[in-house]
Parts: sequence; structure tokens; C-alpha cells
Amino acid sequence: MNILAGAICVFAGAMFGAMALTLPTGSLSRMGPGFLPLATAVGLICVGVAIALFDRDETGLALPEEIRAQLRPLLAVLAAIALFALGIDRLGLMPTSALATFTASFAMRRISLVSRIVLSLVVMVICTAIFHFGLRLSVSLVGG
Repeated sequence: MNILAGAICVFAGAMFGAMALTLPTGSLSRMGPGFLPLATAVGLICVGVAIALFDRDETGLALPEEIRAQLRPLLAVLAAIALFALGIDRLGLMPTSALATFTASFAMRRISLVSRIVLSLVVMVICTAIFHFGLRLSVSLVGG
């Protein structure tokens, strides 16, 4: 089952990386708009490979518990970043920031569904106030 989960992460990272390659990446000193999405995709692929190869209880190669506990937040944050990058142009700032926050909230173990929703709505309002009204970025609020 862990091999399937790792394969899904690798596939998602590869698809995300392929989309990121359509943007100019630039260099480390002059990063382009595709640099961070591509780096995130590479990270997701590496995590997928690690899950598939090292989290195998039946072979005795299981990861220590503290490393396993760190994979959940890592995957939640990577998924939130990918969701934001893929959704900002299509969905707009408000729904994308709410969905990305909701996804990232799965990094925390003990949080209720109501708390996740409230957190998502608060972050959405703050992002809208800062980026749309405060900084006047030309990002649509809803829909692309």
C-alpha cells in the first residue's frame, strides 16, 4: 500500500513539474515564475520515492516514528502549495487561499473540522485584505 501512495506522490510531482516547466524557471539568483513550482514538484517526487522505498514494514525497513510523524505535515504543506499554484489563475484569490489553508491544516493532527473551516475563512479574508485591497495586486478575487 505504501508503494501505491509513493507512486501517487511521484505521479503528482511529475505532473506538477511538467506544468511548471511551461514557465520560465530562471536561476537561483534570478528566479522566474516557474522556479518554486518546479522545486516543489521535485520535492514531492523525492517524498514519494522515500515513501515507496523506506516505509515498508514487512521488509524491516520502516522509518523511525519521528520521521513518519514529519511526513504528514510535509505532504500537507506541499499539497497546499501545489493547490495554490494550480488554482490561483483558475479559481481566484479567495477560494484558492481558503482551499490551500484548509489543505495545509491537515499538517496539524488535533484540529476539528469546524476549526479548519474557520481558519480557512480567516486566512482568506486576511489574504484578500492584504493582497487585493492593500497591495492592489491584479489577481481576480473569484474565478479566472
